[in-house]
Amino acid sequence: MYFSDMQLHYATHAEIVGRCWDLASVNDSYREFLNRYEASFLRHRREFGAGSPAPWECFRQRFWLALDYAQFPRQDPNLPPELLPADWLGTRANTLFTEYHELLAEPTEAFVDQVFSPDRPAPARLLEEIAEGVSAGG
Repeated sequence: MYFSDMQLHYATHAEIVGRCWDLASVNDSYREFLNRYEASFLRHRREFGAGSPAPWECFRQRFWLALDYAQFPRQDPNLPPELLPADWLGTRANTLFTEYHELLAEPTEAFVDQVFSPDRPAPARLLEEIAEGVSAGG
């Protein structure tokens, strides 16, 4: 038995990528992610310089950040840069996610420790503290 290789059509790398992935759609999703989180990341980074935002707020923000970013490992084909569009936002979104997730780590863990601590306030009091922070603009 013999195999032969006969190519009927020559396709460029860009044509193959275009047939396999909708990079414009993935890039639009990255743009939405950046629009949703970039400003709050910069605000939180400033707040950390002047103290720290409320731990419950960091927990909430980190939860939504991770949930919204979780789609990208399934969507992004992680192609080499030379096969990506010139305006590709995946690298920028990944950097934002990594830095923001790390920034929120310590207060988030403190909040979780507080919630599960045997000396924690009663759940009703904890919810009151969170509500007070929200109504105060936190």
